Amino acid sequence: MYFAGDTMLILELGEIPERLGNISLALLPTNGLHIKPAGNMQVVMNAQEAAELTAMLKPELAVAGGRALEGIL
Repeated sequence: MYFAGDTMLILELGEIPERLGNISLALLPTNGLHIKPAGNMQVVMNAQEAAELTAMLKPELAVAGGRALEGIL
């Protein structure tokens, strides 16, 4: 199982399968969270980036999750 937490898509994540082997379940964030006080900088991958990571990881099952805290951050 791979739990991405609040992760940005970086190329090094593509190395996970060769380092750890087969991934049965990937839990990936999809909210594309941006932090307003930090110049609206994106700090969590969005759905498109999660799809790209899914293609790199090739898990048996991928589950999308996450929800932006609009108006709070």
